[in-house]
Amino acid sequence: MEVLPDRVTILANDALKPAEINVPRAEQQLDRGLKMWKEAGESEDAYTDALRVISEAEAKIASANQKG
Repeated sequence: MEVLPDRVTILANDALKPAEINVPRAEQQLDRGLKMWKEAGESEDAYTDALRVISEAEAKIASANQKG
């Protein structure tokens, strides 16, 4: 990421426009991530995976809510 006074450049592997986000599917992804979190037990890797799923879903939902 590069931040300049008048612009920000972000390089990403994937990008979706807010109108392209399937909100019900993102909500299902969030539910799945929360379930993964609850079932992670003592596994640090499982918590990391759950956090990735949750963060991605929350970002999709927040972006979709800003499209209007």
